Amino acid sequence: MINSKFIQILVIFFAFLLFLVSPTPLGKKKPFNRKRILISGRPWYGMKPVLNLAEEDYPGKGNAVAKVFLNKVNHFNTSSTEKYEQRYWYNSKFYKKDGPVFLMLGGESPESPIWVSRENFEWTLLAKDYGAMLFLLEHRYYGYSRPTKDMTTRNMQYLSSRQAIEDVAAFIRGMNEQFNYTDQTRWVLFGAVGSSGTVQAEVDFYQYLDIAKNSLSAYSSQCSSDLEKGMKELEAIVKTQDGERNITNLFNLCTHWSKLSHEDKEYFWLTVLGTYIEIIQYSGANVGHFRTDASIPTLCKFHMDSKQSPMQHIANVVDNYGDPFRECLDVSYKEFINYLKNTSFDSEAASDRSWMYQQCTEFGYYKSTDYDAGKFWGRILDANWYVRQCTDIFGPSINNRTVYSSVYNTNSYYGGTKGYRGTNVIFPNGLADPWYVLGVLNRTNERNYPVNIEGTSHCADMYTPSPDDLPSLTRARKIINDTLAQILA
Repeated sequence: MINSKFIQILVIFFAFLLFLVSPTPLGKKKPFNRKRILISGRPWYGMKPVLNLAEEDYPGKGNAVAKVFLNKVNHFNTSSTEKYEQRYWYNSKFYKKDGPVFLMLGGESPESPIWVSRENFEWTLLAKDYGAMLFLLEHRYYGYSRPTKDMTTRNMQYLSSRQAIEDVAAFIRGMNEQFNYTDQTRWVLFGAVGSSGTVQAEVDFYQYLDIAKNSLSAYSSQCSSDLEKGMKELEAIVKTQDGERNITNLFNLCTHWSKLSHEDKEYFWLTVLGTYIEIIQYSGANVGHFRTDASIPTLCKFHMDSKQSPMQHIANVVDNYGDPFRECLDVSYKEFINYLKNTSFDSEAASDRSWMYQQCTEFGYYKSTDYDAGKFWGRILDANWYVRQCTDIFGPSINNRTVYSSVYNTNSYYGGTKGYRGTNVIFPNGLADPWYVLGVLNRTNERNYPVNIEGTSHCADMYTPSPDDLPSLTRARKIINDTLAQILA
């Protein structure tokens, strides 16, 4: 039978990212392109990408059964009976009588049945070993798990990690009844193998960019030094008229630098940084282009070209990993905000709006260049610029005061890295992943198990093992398996 505290501490990670003055000489403005930026660290495909894996032929394809579970909209109002349909999938192929049940909690994106059907993911390999039933539960307000008719600020009040925890508890009770599981049935939340799981909320997550820099330096000091020089060059040239023209041409901006608002310029810097941190965050993971051409080694090739200047190298990176069909680089802050103000569940922005709401009301995670990070990247993005987006998107009820207060309350409620009380939880963290600093790296009690993995990136342990895996990742998977066996014994 699952311990309520065991559930409680896990959802926090998954829970747990311009105006155009002249369209003429500089290029045609195109619709807002979500795919070229990160929103509070979240790529367009979510934090645990499957990318092209879902389209591949793979062992187990078609084994997932799709269902919906009627869950309460508001678990904290005992008089409320309103319910919504929460999507889930299961795969019973490996299940043996009296075996454990593995549950993956959905993250901040629509879920894909590939997680329960593909037979060579790490957790499905574990399911084979333990004769486990597999469930995947989509997080409320993502995908087709929609507690309200739309995503107005008022209707998003039921989006929180605390509501999601109660969703999980109710779901487990429901599945125990539906599948006739006994009180002795052992549920393991993935989740409880909390890959790259954060337990600390931070408004100013300045450490992220500092660690991103360290990950580049660990691979090549020449690469990181060239990038640092390029960022300093860019920060300097925009202070002159010639420099404004140069940066406009260098990045093929849709609007001349001198005509951009302050918010547009900040959004430009976010676009530049976002290109780098997406690659660093997932470098080397055995999924999609991160295992081939979107990795730290391929990124650094751009910075090893002695024939061009460091800032030209940065422009080349942004161009190479950006939209191949764009005619110019649009850095309109207004378009960015309007995209996130869309309140329809059917819009492209739906998952981004939900994730942004959770940042503004629970987690923060704003990747600033404050403190040491600014020495490398430049003093270009401060935490309060991110916080202002909350008001611009959701209205005056969410503001600087409420954001800081909400993040404080999150850490008070869950305990953060220092007061973490969860038990029977394995915490794999890749030490090249900038998120690792907000995770559990040292044991806070005798029944949680950090697994720190040198050289690996975000959620790398979740994907299919590869002959190219680092030895540290192979060792970590064995430790996870051995520890899980100990927990289930």
